[in-house]
Amino acid sequence: MDILNLIIYSIYIMIPAYLANGSALVFGGGTPLDFGHNAWDNSD
Repeated sequence: MDILNLIIYSIYIMIPAYLANGSALVFGGGTPLDFGHNAWDNSD
């Protein structure tokens, strides 16, 4: 029974990560987090 509890608990812990990554696909678009800038890019 311990292995079943471990599996259920592992899935329970991973649900927020799955929801966060999946919501980016569903609600994606809009302004990027870095506002479209490139690191160390001095050309505009």
